[in-house]
Amino acid sequence: MSFDWRSLLGQIAPTLATIAGGPLAGMAVKALSTSLLGHPNGSEDDIQAALVNATPEQLLALKQADNDFKVKMGELGIEPDKLDVEDRSSARDLAKARGILPQVALSAIFVLGYFGILTALMMGGAKIPQELHDVLIALLATLSAGVIQVLNFWFGSTHGSQNKDAALSVAADGS
Repeated sequence: MSFDWRSLLGQIAPTLATIAGGPLAGMAVKALSTSLLGHPNGSEDDIQAALVNATPEQLLALKQADNDFKVKMGELGIEPDKLDVEDRSSARDLAKARGILPQVALSAIFVLGYFGILTALMMGGAKIPQELHDVLIALLATLSAGVIQVLNFWFGSTHGSQNKDAALSVAADGS
């Protein structure tokens, strides 16, 4: 299974991770490149390689870059959290405008299919060749993340909830 560098980025530099997935991605990539590579012209592959092999000092520099970026965004009147909320609400607005049947159908097919596959594997109803075992694990991890996205579409998720989860994680590590 490959290293999930985007998840790590989201934990260390949540503002830059949020912006990197939106219309201001160029600004985020420039800040990431500067903090990890020492220059603003790094590619996504360069940033990924640097993050995979990052030293504690580089991770600290990345955290500082995230804080600086957040301050600069505030000075410009841009709220990254608001951009994230607007992105989710635009998907819901599309559902209101065009009807919700496609979202319901796709969500139901995905979730029922996921749990159907999971049940078949758990009950021994599916024989998986050993050479496909790692591929299946990666596929299940991806599908599991997809289930979370489907649930977040319907029930929402807040940054407050994410912050609470992060605080609980830190508290659990400290005990």
